[in-house]
Amino acid sequence: MIELVNLKNWKKQKVILDELYVQYSISISSREWRKQVKNWNEKWGNGEVDYCVIHSNQLGFKATDDFNEAMIAINDFRSRRKNMYKRERAIINGFVKRRNYRFDLDTGGIK
Repeated sequence: MIELVNLKNWKKQKVILDELYVQYSISISSREWRKQVKNWNEKWGNGEVDYCVIHSNQLGFKATDDFNEAMIAINDFRSRRKNMYKRERAIINGFVKRRNYRFDLDTGGIK
């Protein structure tokens, strides 16, 4: 499906999905499109296809075989990884703090 879309220039996901529907009668969700991109890039990693599909939050999607251009997507992955780690730590810390016992000086009890 990726090969049906002209991604020589940046293209937003909505434009891609509309193009697939109008030109090829293919109706897919945003999630399915991202899954297709993930699968395509796995093929790129295995040397099965000639280009990878990169993503930018501001620009959309683009096909490339240029490493410097691919750094846009790579840096986005790194940023997401850091943000996900922060969210994970906040949840874990919440559970850790919830298990801590507190001594109430007024009542002399343990909370």
